[in-house]
Amino acid sequence: MIRCQETGLYPKSFTAISTPIIMLYGAYDPHPGQMIRDVLMPYIPSLAYREWKKCGHRPWVERHSRDEFYFAMREWLKHNFRKMECHDSLKRPK
Repeated sequence: MIRCQETGLYPKSFTAISTPIIMLYGAYDPHPGQMIRDVLMPYIPSLAYREWKKCGHRPWVERHSRDEFYFAMREWLKHNFRKMECHDSLKRPK
């Protein structure tokens, strides 16, 4: 990863991503979610971000965020897959 950053490959290579992306973070996650989001936003304009205050690295199992995590994920998937179904190149085969 460091070599990719030094050569400029990362995060520039993320411009090839055309599908919607969501980052789901806990405020107490040791990885700096907001900083990572801010670095990636210029390269992935469709990036969505959601963060929970009383949560660490695993929002899907932590009691303060578990229900909201699954709700946010379901809503995001419903919204984004509805968009994707309309895109001709992403239609499912019949």
